[in-house]
Amino acid sequence: MAIRIFSLKKSEQANNNPFIEIDGVELIKEDISKKAALKQNKLCSWAVNEQGNAYLLDENGDKIYLNKTA
Repeated sequence: MAIRIFSLKKSEQANNNPFIEIDGVELIKEDISKKAALKQNKLCSWAVNEQGNAYLLDENGDKIYLNKTA
């Protein structure tokens, strides 16, 4: 299953590490076209344990997968 992230929720505590500063995300589940929200730890767990594909769209409309290594 793939999800498209369309909004990042910032932590209330200031932090210089962007991965820690992201508290959660708003997303669209592509298979059912349903919006949802996930905390950062749940998103990471889903991506690793269930081999989920999370991506953002760049300014050209290209998919940037968050859990793929270059």
